[in-house]
Amino acid sequence: TLFLDSQLNGEGIWKRRYQSILDHEKHLHRNGTRIIKFFLHISKEEQKKRFLQRIDDADKNWKFNEADLKEREFWKDYMNAYE
Repeated sequence: TLFLDSQLNGEGIWKRRYQSILDHEKHLHRNGTRIIKFFLHISKEEQKKRFLQRIDDADKNWKFNEADLKEREFWKDYMNAYE
């Protein structure tokens, strides 16, 4: 489990992080790099099916991460933000 240092877990940390990302992307763009972002949407049912395959199929076990299950709890929040 990943825990942020209490100094990094404040309200302003996300604004600063996003600003850093935007600044970096602007730097890349000014220097000729074009950034293309994709949002690959799959349904909650498809995601569940893939998680179960990762657990059941020994060749896919390496893809499974317990943190994904915790993140799945925020599915509705992610979809609301996307829309």
